[in-house]
Amino acid sequence: MVNAVSRLLFSIVGAITIILGLLLPSAWLPNQELGFRIIGTLLYWPMSLMDALHLGPGCANADAVGEKLNCASIFLMTDVLVYSLVIYSVSTLLIRHRNHFDEPTND
Repeated sequence: MVNAVSRLLFSIVGAITIILGLLLPSAWLPNQELGFRIIGTLLYWPMSLMDALHLGPGCANADAVGEKLNCASIFLMTDVLVYSLVIYSVSTLLIRHRNHFDEPTND
């Protein structure tokens, strides 16, 4: 149980680190066009998926600044959730794989 909680906390911190790690350096890239394409793909693919499935708010129609900030916060929280889920799943699979090889066999 403690390992599951620590993996969950690690996955949340890891997801926030990934998102901030994508947002902050994007301002310092020398080729802004290429940087925006790469970071946009990595950061906003959950938003594109939600729009394609008609799950999120209609952010394409957001005109006011408050609506745009609301959409940005929803999609950043979605990024944290998606990346946390990915990190948690991969870490769980790695631990199970490692424990499988650590078990003694009765030959």
